[in-house]
Amino acid sequence: MSRSRLGLLALGESPRRDVEETLSTVLGRTVPVIQAGALDGLAPGEREQLMAPGEKGIETSLADGTPIEVSKQRLVPLLRAAVRTRLASARAVVLLCSGAFPELRACCPEVLQPAGLVRDVVRASAGASVLGVLGPESDVPEMRASWGACATRVIPVACSPYGGADAVVAAAGEAVERGAELLLLDCIGFTEAQRRAVGGATGVPTLAPMSLVARLVPDLVPALDGSWHEHRARAAVACGSAPARGER
Repeated sequence: MSRSRLGLLALGESPRRDVEETLSTVLGRTVPVIQAGALDGLAPGEREQLMAPGEKGIETSLADGTPIEVSKQRLVPLLRAAVRTRLASARAVVLLCSGAFPELRACCPEVLQPAGLVRDVVRASAGASVLGVLGPESDVPEMRASWGACATRVIPVACSPYGGADAVVAAAGEAVERGAELLLLDCIGFTEAQRRAVGGATGVPTLAPMSLVARLVPDLVPALDGSWHEHRARAAVACGSAPARGER
């Protein structure tokens, strides 16, 4: 069985066309993927049972883009099953979540979780800057604690990636008005198109987790790197940075 495809593990339903769009936009090509979601095949009543009062919720989306909040704890068995079955043929598997998911790491350590990558990039980029963080409303209470060590000050703004580009740009504008000097669109659902729209409208450097992950794809799936230097140069331009010395 060929292992030349990238596995995408969604917290909600698959396929995630928004994620595919970001991959192709950043890399300048179509990326062969295989997708699976924790909520795939569940009836509405079964999805409702995945959220209970008092449990930590996390926002994700259905295949049609409808946002839904579910319990992180109750997702773990469904995610594990997806990794072991529907994504077993993937060359590498990426979790479509920008937050830390230790519950999944304990049972599926091979799954790449973007949280560490995003934190390192934000820490290196923010320095002495004021960081504006946009993300789902359920994450707002924890944003200052989550990102306070990476910047001099954190400005949290509630913003769903599934509400359209205009809403994202408006939320980013609010963060900038409050003093943000660097913006983080802190949800895997924010697309490269939204990142570019925010950066263009605000003039402020803007990071988005899936855009960062997309740049790693040719390293994760070696079969894709036939013209890797060309694609990496495109990715560097798309993400606003230059290729490293020796890669030009």
